[in-house]
Formats: sequence, structure tokens, C-alpha cells
Amino acid sequence: MLEGGKTDCVYLLNEAMQMDKIGLISTNLAEKLALTVTEAPYRVTAETISSTCGQSIRAGGVWNVIQRFGKRISEEEEHAVKQMHVGEPEGKKQIPVLFEEMGGV
Repeated sequence: MLEGGKTDCVYLLNEAMQMDKIGLISTNLAEKLALTVTEAPYRVTAETISSTCGQSIRAGGVWNVIQRFGKRISEEEEHAVKQMHVGEPEGKKQIPVLFEEMGGV
């Protein structure tokens, strides 16, 4: 039971396979949309996904999925920051200094 007395359907196979969804779109497809939208407009992204994946979607639908996907990422990052401030990060290893080599330096 959800807020306001609404009911929610649970698909046991999706839960067993740990398939997350954003609205009616799988997280995997949402990632493909996000990747495509970084290189093309929403309309072109919708046409590309509709023709290659067999999932019919319009430009407005792409925009909605990207907004929800961004909100989910933002919530995950806020949760990680809160845990860090409380002193309970989820990582298993703490490294005092980390060096990253960039551009052959």
C-alpha cells in the first residue's frame, strides 16, 4: 500500500533479478537514454531508442525519464554525503592519500 491508499504491483521476477525501474523504464534503458541524450537532442534520442530497442518513446518521455534519473542520482549522492558527515561511509577501505595520474604526468 502506498501513500493516499494507492496500491502498487510487485513483480517477483524483477525483484529476484534486482531490476530497478524509473517509472515504466528499466534502469538499464534509462542509462542508455542518458548516454544518448548527452550527444543528441531529446527528439533524436527518442527516435534512436525507438528504432533500435523496440521501446516506443517520445521526446517528452525521454525528458521525463532523464529528470527522474537525475533526481535518483541526486538522492543517492545526498545520502552518501550524509553518511560521510555522520562518519559512516559505505566503503570498505580508507586510503590516506590517493594519487591519480593524468595526461602522462
